[in-house]
Amino acid sequence: MKRLLVTLFTIVNGFGLSSISASQADAWKTLMSAIDAGGSNAEEVFALLGTIDNSKARSFLDVTLSGKNGVAIDSVAKGLTTSQCIRYLPQLKIAALDSSVEPKLEVLKAISRAGTTEAGAILEEMSDTSVQPAAGVAIGLLEHMGSLGGSALQELILHGKTPWTRETAAFSLIRMKLPTSVQAFRLVLHDSDRHIRFAGALGLAQSGIAEGESELIAATKGSETTYKIEALVALAALGHTDVLPDLAALATGSDKTLAAQAVWAIARSGKVQLKVFAYRLGLQNKPNFRAMLAEKLLNPADKQDRSVLEKALGDGDQISTLIAANKLLSFDGDSHARAAIITAISSPNEEVRHFALEIASQNSVIWPDLAKRVNDADPQVSVAAINAASELRQIDKMQDLKQFLASDIPAISLAAAKALLAIDPESAKPVFEYNIEAAKINHVRIYSSAMFLAMTREKSN
Repeated sequence: MKRLLVTLFTIVNGFGLSSISASQADAWKTLMSAIDAGGSNAEEVFALLGTIDNSKARSFLDVTLSGKNGVAIDSVAKGLTTSQCIRYLPQLKIAALDSSVEPKLEVLKAISRAGTTEAGAILEEMSDTSVQPAAGVAIGLLEHMGSLGGSALQELILHGKTPWTRETAAFSLIRMKLPTSVQAFRLVLHDSDRHIRFAGALGLAQSGIAEGESELIAATKGSETTYKIEALVALAALGHTDVLPDLAALATGSDKTLAAQAVWAIARSGKVQLKVFAYRLGLQNKPNFRAMLAEKLLNPADKQDRSVLEKALGDGDQISTLIAANKLLSFDGDSHARAAIITAISSPNEEVRHFALEIASQNSVIWPDLAKRVNDADPQVSVAAINAASELRQIDKMQDLKQFLASDIPAISLAAAKALLAIDPESAKPVFEYNIEAAKINHVRIYSSAMFLAMTREKSN
């Protein structure tokens, strides 16, 4: 870190004081002091560099990402915008594949955010290494990159170096349900590993293709319960009514773990015939099973399904209620669903409260209600409310935000700093300038410095 710090100081001083104002110079000194102190404050500064779009910040990014300090690199990667992820993709690739650079979770996420063919190729290469958990993380990120990630995963299931890589990639493709994966699933029916052959058969069954039936039937007779359940569901989807008694016995049996696995597999299938089967078993009448069906199988456009989802809104199980509410809200903005989510944000149960918050943060229709909770006692709720106010550009919240900037809770202070900048930069500028020198809390000086630098331009020489 010391060597990196010396280089960064050189960058700041090398531009000369004539190129920046006195306040900018003070802001840079605040950030450099935080890096010098190390620890979480240094990581915060590195993560904020991406918000400062000027020559010094870009030089900082270049030097840091081209170095060997894994903590600094990963922290910088966390704050990169999509365009910056694309710009720094060569450096991110080196960091991802260099075994001496740790940690690298944020580096891999930044590569994924780039969203380019090259980014997919980098994650594919990372996935096929023996470095864990990074290899597994890379496969998971490819799964969330749509068709681009699907192409990389198809290469992995065909040419991955280890059975683990090929099988993990195959199950990612199964979850993605891409029609373009059919040929890859056909080819792996000839793999030397039976688990990969099974995954190929499962992927084909998902598309209504029965070419791998023999692998599925063999799995139903094996001792591996997870594979057996998946095989039974796949065969049922292909029209094998003879497996339904076995599947029913698992879904309604006394073994709660096996029952949950069976119902979840039925729900994930997405098949209408399996939904009919689930209704016949009465699975929708049990709150935990109803939640699974609501999340993956039920369609609000279907009259019977909607009735089940609406019933779940009054469920004693709050998680089940929220899953149903999210489905209904996303479909047509159902007012009862919206009310259920808003109510759950005040739940005394932290898990329920934070799940409701996650849903609310992703649905703009709820932002006006969420923004009213900036003073909530739960810091996570307060941060989400500040973010909502920022997205809505609620200028009437500026005075509250100035107070939240001074919070001793870093997450609230940072959210407020970003919101002030987004809503009314001119009004925020003197607040940031004042805090650079006068704030008594270190993170308040850091956030004010970063936001001030993000909003000001360097003087021309």
